[in-house]
Amino acid sequence: MLIRPVRLRRLPLLRIIIALLTLLLLDALLLVASRPAAPASLSSPVSPRHTAENGGDIFIASIHRDSAPLLHASWSDALLRLVEALGQDSSVHVSIAEAYSSDGTRNELRQLQLGLERLGASNTFTYGMTGHELATLVDNPPVPRNMKGGWLWLERERQWAFRETPLLASLRNEALVPLRRLQQEEGRTFDRILWVDDHAIFEPDDVVELLNTRGGNYTTACATTLDPSSRLAEATATRDDQGNPILSSRWPWFLSPTSRAAVQKGAPVAVRSCWGGLVAMNAAPFYDNDVNLAFRAIDDSLADKRIEADETCLLQVDRAGARGVWMNPSVRLARTPEEYDRVRRGQVPWQSVVLGSWANRLGRWFSASAVDADLRSRVQAWSRGVPGRSPDRYEPGVHCLFDGTRVVRRKPILRLPWQA
Repeated sequence: MLIRPVRLRRLPLLRIIIALLTLLLLDALLLVASRPAAPASLSSPVSPRHTAENGGDIFIASIHRDSAPLLHASWSDALLRLVEALGQDSSVHVSIAEAYSSDGTRNELRQLQLGLERLGASNTFTYGMTGHELATLVDNPPVPRNMKGGWLWLERERQWAFRETPLLASLRNEALVPLRRLQQEEGRTFDRILWVDDHAIFEPDDVVELLNTRGGNYTTACATTLDPSSRLAEATATRDDQGNPILSSRWPWFLSPTSRAAVQKGAPVAVRSCWGGLVAMNAAPFYDNDVNLAFRAIDDSLADKRIEADETCLLQVDRAGARGVWMNPSVRLARTPEEYDRVRRGQVPWQSVVLGSWANRLGRWFSASAVDADLRSRVQAWSRGVPGRSPDRYEPGVHCLFDGTRVVRRKPILRLPWQA
């Protein structure tokens, strides 16, 4: 008789638990049922003259550092097949800039250049500072009065360090030099710039699908780089349509309802900025002499506040266009061949849909603003300048900023079996 009242008191709690579990199960079933369909395979091979309908002549740009293993394994072959598919005549030019490598990257790129020349494809390859030369520079900083820019004082380590973003911006700009040179010397212009990152694992079909984003109606279109659980692998340059950084690397990634809804439908996602292994851009702004568009880093004085921004995000601030920036979730890349085979055509795994959706909900309940209060206060302090010494300053790409520093670190010298 003493046990029965206890059991009666527990019944309501048990019913509540059962009801909650039932609701969670129903929610999970609805989430899985509504996940986007797998991207459709292209119904026909890539047409050698597809470019007329997908954006015209294409300038392919890429920068490389210590990328010999992937160049040797798949990257060079994929690029050659892409160029052959797009057309070997005046429709394509390949521009590759390499610097700061300590492995066999240059040897691999020379082999790639020979392959392009066998195809009759016009190309430009430029080589900058070696990894050893960069290490020497970093280990022997000039005295402060002779520093030209890019140097940052690390208080914790009590030493000067060279920022990584200015190096990347400079290297990307080097890859774009032939764009204007070909216009000035040969009267040759391009409709699209296609950036192919040195770590991208891709097929020509991925490029065609990216160029076809929204029927070609875009200023910038980006692929997505994922792992097998649909986690977003490249996020520091990605901002939703309201300028927020990604809420979580888990699908559906975004804080903004508009961007998030597009991901859930598998449709092109309106964003402020993105970068994802393959990026297609309208080339016209790069020909505008009044704008003088180029990749850049934030000012050293702002970086000194332990603030940084990706050069790829800042470019999209400086070149904002009416057709917008779009991330295409149907063009999926990965960091390894095994992951690429898994993410390219499959649906988002059901576990990722359920866990990611709930992580997103919780993140929305507890999320901070796009740029947190501490970061904003540092930006405001910087923008006011130094009374009597410097005027007020302005950074238009505030939504690109994030907390932290990026400086050059030494990399081990790799000796690869195919090096000459």
